[in-house]
Amino acid sequence: MNGNTLNFPSFQSSSINAPIGRPVATPRNAPHKFVNHKHRAAEVLISSPNRHGAGHQGAALMVRISMGLKSGIPSEVDYALSQLVRISFDSGDELRAEAYPGLSEALFEKLATIQSLANTCYPEGAGELLEDSKFVKQLEKINEAALVLRNMLLQPDNARYFSRLKSGRQIIVACMNLPGQSCFIELKHYILDMVEAMIHFSLAVDDDFSGSLREICRLVMGRDEANCIGQINKLAIDRIKALIMLEDEDLVSACLDFLYQYTTNEENMEKLIQPPDGIEIVKQLTRLLLHQAVPGDQVVYLTGSLKPIIKTTVIPNLPQEIEDSTADITQIALWQAYQARFIEYVATSRPLLPAAEFIKNVSVAFNNASAMVLSIPGGSQKFIIKGIKPRETPMSVKGQVYLACKWATATNSNNTTGTETAQAQQQPAQPTKCPAQLATPHDLWVHILKDHLSPPDPTQQPQAKLLCDWGGCERFHPAGDSDRRKVIAHARTHMPEPSPPKNSNPSSRQNDWLDDPKQIKLVIRRNQTGIDDRGEAAGVPLTAVLVLRNVARRGMFNGKELLSGERPVLFEIMAVNKPLSNYIADLLVEEDEGVTDD
Repeated sequence: MNGNTLNFPSFQSSSINAPIGRPVATPRNAPHKFVNHKHRAAEVLISSPNRHGAGHQGAALMVRISMGLKSGIPSEVDYALSQLVRISFDSGDELRAEAYPGLSEALFEKLATIQSLANTCYPEGAGELLEDSKFVKQLEKINEAALVLRNMLLQPDNARYFSRLKSGRQIIVACMNLPGQSCFIELKHYILDMVEAMIHFSLAVDDDFSGSLREICRLVMGRDEANCIGQINKLAIDRIKALIMLEDEDLVSACLDFLYQYTTNEENMEKLIQPPDGIEIVKQLTRLLLHQAVPGDQVVYLTGSLKPIIKTTVIPNLPQEIEDSTADITQIALWQAYQARFIEYVATSRPLLPAAEFIKNVSVAFNNASAMVLSIPGGSQKFIIKGIKPRETPMSVKGQVYLACKWATATNSNNTTGTETAQAQQQPAQPTKCPAQLATPHDLWVHILKDHLSPPDPTQQPQAKLLCDWGGCERFHPAGDSDRRKVIAHARTHMPEPSPPKNSNPSSRQNDWLDDPKQIKLVIRRNQTGIDDRGEAAGVPLTAVLVLRNVARRGMFNGKELLSGERPVLFEIMAVNKPLSNYIADLLVEEDEGVTDD
């Protein structure tokens, strides 16, 4: 090898090329990588104790919220409002205004920005406009501030604290005077809820008339020295009187609450019931006594009593149709009929007449009747009463005559249902009368269809035909007719017409009640209005009767005259509306006392 030639020896690796392994960090071999942030902060504090902010987690949540609202930084304000909305909803009881100084003032300052926002986007006289995204976002944050204040005012301590904030009251008044655009309705509702809780001022707005009336009522309730409700002009009072004729329950309730507070003063009452408007307002208040009343029936059971037994020596007039000089009836049959009929009407202390005494009295009741003993072949005897005969149809104690079935059946027929066929009619048989006795024509007709004109079974009598055997009727051929509908239509002509009840006089029905010792069902009509949890009157009807009571107490002579015209209606309502009965009774007593004094 010389120096001018470069010779490189060939090189071959003796090992196989393989991937190089990398270590995996685990809590065992690299514990420093698995230390949490708190431990890291502690380590930083230990390693670098002079570092600014080392080891501190920041201010508390409520402190950050208060500072964020005061800072005016948009991101911090948004964060603070969103957290306050959540906190006031989840744990509003813990959100105390006095515990966090400056928080309420910061919320009211945020609420005050609505005035400049409204003046910028809605100048005076402007109508509905298309808001941009910036306006919508600003209004949303203002609504959140109002919602937080509204939720905080649910606590009496916060309401007392807010009522002392003069700037807060001015901001609320400014919010209630916002333009009438629809975008501000939500904010006005929050403001009205705040006014209701504070009960120190109120201003009517068109968006919630009923809520404004309630605020006025709460303002004057229990504050006679500051009651200026009588200074409201007549046009507003007339409008309130007209609104009670509507079907809006919430609005009617608010108007009645206002009228109740308004009528506590005699001067206001005199202006309210001036004719001719006074007549109409009393009529409307009387109508509201049955507002949303639920009609129904109350069932009462009365226990009847037997009439006192009055002994008489005069024999009552007995029916003469059962007297027949040629007829007779067995004594045992008459005795059994007497027992079956009167056993349930006789008390245990007064048993029925003995058989011998009963038979003797028959000749006293019927002059032509006499007890006889007949000898019959075979040496036996038959005890009869000559001169009377059984009724063709039975009669109840109260004079209801039963209807006899006059359908004739064949004696040689084993079919008790009474379906006669043409083959059965051709066989010689002695017809017998059906013994059934029914109370009403309907029961008699059902008996005819079921027992005498029931469809024949085609498997047992394939050629069976029907006949009309009512009292010897010969309408159809003795062979019968296969058309059942035709036979039924004809048999319907034999049915008697239903007769009206004999006792249609109410006094006679009342006497019948006394004859029945059982309980008597009495149905009382009711028209009940709403009640509360204690079962007492509540809602619109209660407020209406309280206003009427003020009319009776403070309306002087004109009020008594107006109520006297509705006196019959008041008595009727007192009878059907049980929750208001005591209130209406007091109202009528007030009216009577006023009339007596006059």
